[in-house]
Amino acid sequence: MQFEFIDYSGCFPNLCAGKLTFKADGKQYAGYVDMISGGDVWFDDRWSEHVEERVHGRMSRDLY
Repeated sequence: MQFEFIDYSGCFPNLCAGKLTFKADGKQYAGYVDMISGGDVWFDDRWSEHVEERVHGRMSRDLY
């Protein structure tokens, strides 16, 4: 399979969601994707950072 990345609109602070455009075997595909992250980051009352890591998930829906 020939794969060519064209564009992704996800940006800070939400890099996990955006419009993904790519070509696979010469056919162009585009769609909005929501990536399921592998963890959580949060701050407590004292602004101490807490990072919880898990195995990364997959895209929440198929593009085609």
